[in-house]
Formats: sequence, structure tokens, C-alpha cells
Amino acid sequence: MPTLAREVAFNGSNGSHFFAKLQYEIFNSDIPSKKTKVRYYLKIGSYDAYSASGSACRCYINDTLIGTFSSIPAYSETQIGYLEVEYAHDANGECNANWVFSVDIYWSGLANIRYSGTLALPSIQDIPKLTTSGSRGYFKDTSWKLRKTYLKVGGAWKLVRPSYKKGSSWYN
Repeated sequence: MPTLAREVAFNGSNGSHFFAKLQYEIFNSDIPSKKTKVRYYLKIGSYDAYSASGSACRCYINDTLIGTFSSIPAYSETQIGYLEVEYAHDANGECNANWVFSVDIYWSGLANIRYSGTLALPSIQDIPKLTTSGSRGYFKDTSWKLRKTYLKVGGAWKLVRPSYKKGSSWYN
């Protein structure tokens, strides 16, 4: 379910009856490439019994035209379109996703809107890379240490679970 990024009333003398809403979903995170895909949705509507219509109005997300509309029915909420944007995370796995949405409207009593903001996306951390050669394993990242835990079962020692340490933290 999409999350609300921003909801605003239109500008103009009748603007308080009508709104534009930007919602988003974190659609996909790609850990190896440290990229996250976000899908933004733009909706327009009427808070109450007021309706409006006129010439086609253009809607933009991140300055990309995503759709048009020529009427806003009373008590409505209509999705105009959506845009998928891929964001690259920095070396620490952090990413702030900047967005802008705007509606160009030229109807009596309503005026253009343009708003911007930032989303702090969930961080993406590196995953240690393990490669093996024959029966001995080695890490490309030498700051990781390998710990093997053995258990004697029926007279034979068996590897239970390898653990990996980086700094003071152990990982299974």
C-alpha cells in the first residue's frame, strides 16, 4: 500500500476544495548494485461537494509528464499516473530520494501547484563476499574472520554452522 509523501490543496480562491496527493512505494532494492527503485503516484480530487472542469491540466513527477485531467468530480480521488525512479545509494548504503510534483492548471479559481521533498530510503549494507577454492575458503575482504563450530555426532565431528566476524560482531 502506498505511503503518503505530501497532500496539498490547490492554490487559488477555490483551491481549498481540491487537492493533489503524492504517494510512494519502495518497489525494489538491489543490494549488489546499491540501488533502490521507488514508484511515485500522483492523485487529484475534491474534499467536498465542489467539482471543477476545464481545459486539460498537465501533471508532473520529477519534471516528467505522467498524465492529464480535465475534470475533478465532487468527493473524488483519481490517480493521474505514476513514475518509477531508481536511486543510487552512497558508499555507506544511505540514500535521500528527492522528489518534485506539480500540476499546471488554468481554471477559474484554481492555480498551479509545485512541491518538493525528500525521502530517506532504508539503507543498503554490503554483504560479505565469500569465494572458495578447493576445500579451503578465503574472503576477498580480509577484515572478516571465519569461525567454524563442530559437534560430535555418532562418533564423527560435523560442521554445525560457520560464523563470520567483522569487527566485534558475529554473523551466521
